[in-house]
Amino acid sequence: MQTIKIRRVCKEDLERIYEIEKSSFSIPWSIESIEQELNNILAESLVAEIDNLVVRLYRSLVYHG
Repeated sequence: MQTIKIRRVCKEDLERIYEIEKSSFSIPWSIESIEQELNNILAESLVAEIDNLVVRLYRSLVYHG
């Protein structure tokens, strides 16, 4: 049985997120752009893991009102 886990992004996820980006889009973001966006304090970044492999990135803007 596969184990699915949702957690906050960590620095070690950057390379895997970039791999997913390259395989998903014909014009992917650069690794630098992804890293900059992951450090955006106005957004929440989560990843989904299946059996300890990151398979998806989730992003949402956080309203600080």
